Amino acid sequence: PVVVVGAGVSGLTTAICLAEAGRRVRVWTAEPPGRTTSAVAGALWGPSFQEPMAKTMAWTEVSLQEFTALAADSDTGVRLAPAVVVGALPAGGEMPPQARMIPDLRPCTDDELPPGFDHGFHSRMPLMDMPRYLDYLERRLTAAGGAVEQRRVRTLAEAAETAPVVVNCSGLGARELAGDTA
Repeated sequence: PVVVVGAGVSGLTTAICLAEAGRRVRVWTAEPPGRTTSAVAGALWGPSFQEPMAKTMAWTEVSLQEFTALAADSDTGVRLAPAVVVGALPAGGEMPPQARMIPDLRPCTDDELPPGFDHGFHSRMPLMDMPRYLDYLERRLTAAGGAVEQRRVRTLAEAAETAPVVVNCSGLGARELAGDTA
């Protein structure tokens, strides 16, 4: 059995991955998914640029494939939306490889750029309507045999008394739950 602490997008996604892999999963949350910070967060897929680059590239590609597939179903809250990304190119002016995987990427013409920017690109990127996306994630978790339980967790040790595996996805709640002042 596994307890995932937190029912935002990270907690629900983690719980789904574990439940779909055959684990018995319960999500403990102080608030229902629709009242977490994730419900009011902006959610636009974009490439990742952190190390280790090989793993980051693979994760970026998989996440793009997953969100693109979800966009085919309007019940998920995911859609492919036109986007304009502006800013300076990296030194040398070459587009990084993870940016090249962005769908329908093309440079902006000068008249398409917002004032104050010299570079920009049009694209189509996955955009999530977070309340609908959280509802979809909760339905998917339930279909995989997992459950969301509204329950305030005071310590991670409390969760560890119930399950041998505890995953902390408490987000902003980590400040108090895990003494994470950063």
